[in-house]
This record gives sequence, structure tokens and C-alpha cells, in this order.
Amino acid sequence: MQAPHINHCLSHEIAYSHNNGEVSHDAWIGFGGDMEPEPYNENEVTTLKDTWQKVCKKKVDEAYNEYMIKTNLKDKSN
Repeated sequence: MQAPHINHCLSHEIAYSHNNGEVSHDAWIGFGGDMEPEPYNENEVTTLKDTWQKVCKKKVDEAYNEYMIKTNLKDKSN
């Protein structure tokens, strides 16, 4: 099951936003900093960003499914 209404915030970031789309300072995480290889290598960064994207999509789907189960809404969505 895919989580509906997932939108990108900024490049290579995931976040939880409020009703009007605002994201608080502690509600997002993006690729960079200690996630980048040392020494910096553009080819490796491309591969790492692909891995980051796959992990993020999986975790968002897991969060959606967990929410649907915990709120007993899963039965209503079928």
C-alpha cells in the first residue's frame, strides 16, 4: 500500500508538515553532512542518494501502514 499525498520538500529531504505545509525545524531530515563520503566523491554521492531515496520511501510506507493499523483505519481503506 502506498502512502497518498507524498510531496517533496526540498532536494533529498523528507519531512512532516503542518496543515499549511510548514515544516518545523525538527520535523525534517535531508541528505548531506555526515551522510556524504569522505573524501567527497560525486559518483559515490549519486549512489548514496539513490540508497537514501529507497530507504525514505520504504520508511514512509511503513509509517503510513503503522498509522492505519494503530488508528483502525486500515479496515476502512479496503
